[in-house]
Amino acid sequence: MIITITGGTGFLGRELTKELINHPFVNEVRIISRNEFKQAEMRAELKNDKIKFFLADIRLQDDLKPAFRGSETVIHAAACKRIDSCEDNVFYSTDVNINGTMNVLKECDNSGVKNLVFISSDKASRPHTTYGSQKYLCEQLVRRCHYSFRKTVVRYGNVIGSTGSIFPIWEKQHKEGVPITITNPDMTRFFWTAKEAVIFVLNNIQDNGKEVNIPRIESMKIGELANYLYPNDEKKIIGITKNEKMNEELHPDISSENYVVSPTDHKGLQEWIKEQK
Repeated sequence: MIITITGGTGFLGRELTKELINHPFVNEVRIISRNEFKQAEMRAELKNDKIKFFLADIRLQDDLKPAFRGSETVIHAAACKRIDSCEDNVFYSTDVNINGTMNVLKECDNSGVKNLVFISSDKASRPHTTYGSQKYLCEQLVRRCHYSFRKTVVRYGNVIGSTGSIFPIWEKQHKEGVPITITNPDMTRFFWTAKEAVIFVLNNIQDNGKEVNIPRIESMKIGELANYLYPNDEKKIIGITKNEKMNEELHPDISSENYVVSPTDHKGLQEWIKEQK
């Protein structure tokens, strides 16, 4: 089996690749990204002949052809993900997130791909930002397109240790002896481990594509989490930005037939927290 990952040098792409190269049924993992430096870092880190790298831009459909041709499965993880950046660069982020997804759909059809997994976000639930709205629209594009390959939508929460997450920021502040910064102690966020996220994505590769697949993962108040991890450190409340929600949600209405909530298969946030103690 050949699996292609767009945005493959990002956090999720790297974690997926680490899992996939250990499976005997996977012959090749193709990594698509625009950053040759990150590709070089990933090549040096993993050092595995199963991994092939392709410099490509999802905004250009022709760029996708070499990596998609012969692939059985495409995991579409490439996106502009920072909320503030998407707000400040609406045209560019729309080109990447929406037009790029349309290009991925078209090229999957042209290249005979059998399975597409689209990585969405909890920000797509009742969206109120540019990024969340783009992800919600992409979910609908994937679910409602009439191409014959299998299509899966997976909503993604905050992964412990991922790029831009609060955990490495807090750890750095702790080591430097400066206050632990908290936006609002009552703010809640969903967290899961990288292993949970990877297995959940892979378990949903051959879904029927009609629903949005949502993991059952932990939600916790930011203040409680910071106090548990760093009980003796000073805390500093810095306030939320205008684009942040106090409480994220993975789905607006659990009774809706469009959502399927499934348990994850590995230890979650609570067990990870205990390990840190």
